[in-house]
This record gives sequence, C-alpha cells and structure tokens, in this order.
Amino acid sequence: VLGLLLKITMTASIVVAASIIVERSGPFIGSLIAAPPTAGGAAMIILALEHPPEFIAQSAVGGLIANAACAFFALTYAALAQRHTLQLSLGGAFLVWLVIVFLLRLVEWNAVSAVLLNAVVYPIAIAASQRFRIAGAVKRVEVTGTDLAWRAGVVTLCVVLVTAASSSIGSYFSGTFAFFPVAMGSFFI
Repeated sequence: VLGLLLKITMTASIVVAASIIVERSGPFIGSLIAAPPTAGGAAMIILALEHPPEFIAQSAVGGLIANAACAFFALTYAALAQRHTLQLSLGGAFLVWLVIVFLLRLVEWNAVSAVLLNAVVYPIAIAASQRFRIAGAVKRVEVTGTDLAWRAGVVTLCVVLVTAASSSIGSYFSGTFAFFPVAMGSFFI
C-alpha cells in the first residue's frame, strides 16, 4: 500500500506541477514544458525501484521508441484538429501512436539505434508541422482545480497500470507504455 501511495503521489505531483507551469508560461514555453515525458519519467523511476538494471535498460529502449512515436502523435493531432472534433483528433492521434509503436516493435532496437530514430523522426515531424503553427501568442488557457485533478488521476492511473503490469508485459512494453502520451494528450485537452 505504501508503494502504491508513493507511485500515486509522485506521479500526481509531477503532472500537477507541469500543468501549472504550462498554464502560466504561454503557448511556446508551455509546449516545451509539456513535451518532456512527465508521466514516463515517473514510471521509469518507479520501474527502476522494482526491477533489475537489465530490465530498465530494455525499458529505456522501449521508451525511446515510444518517444519517437510521440512526434507522430503530436503531428497527427495537429493535422486532425484543424477540421475534426477533440475526440476524433485525440483518438486518431492515439491510434497512430499505437500502430507506430507496434510496427516499430518488428525491428530489433538498441539504445543507439533508438536515439538515431528520434534524431531522424523529430526533424521530419517539426518540418511537417510548419503549416500548423501560427504567429503570435494565443489566448492562455486557465486550468481549474478540476482539470488538474482529472489530469493527475488519468496520468497516475496509466503509470500505476504500467508498473503493475510490468512483469507481465516485459521490459520493452513497460518502457513503451510508460511513455504512452497520456500527459501530452491531457495537455491537448
């Protein structure tokens, strides 16, 4: 029970802190803060407390693969959000993320090749997203206590599920699903 409470507290604290900083910093700085893997980082810390170094090393490779897929998650959301509802845009982005993660599983990755994948994917995604950027600041979004509570709850649930299932799903998918873009998705909402 103490371990579970630690997981919940740590994850919720990270997500709430990031949410408040994103809200107060405006769109550009906010996106730089929202982009890092807040939930994934918390999940990896928890996994490191529960598994041997070899498991964490493979989880880190899975996390790097998931991170590359997050570039396409964000790009897909940006493209779909131009003409579709939040539900369709976010659902489509999650589906693209899942498909890419499972397709990338067909390749045998190591830390170096996974880092190189990110080095190739992100410039492509950034260039492809150029048409979705607008000049000037956009109205800041005010996050309410209710927003923070459900965001922290959803992200915490994801982290708890991944860490609880880690022995069953193995190191690669533990790392991969630790970096499921649930926090990024909640920032989009």
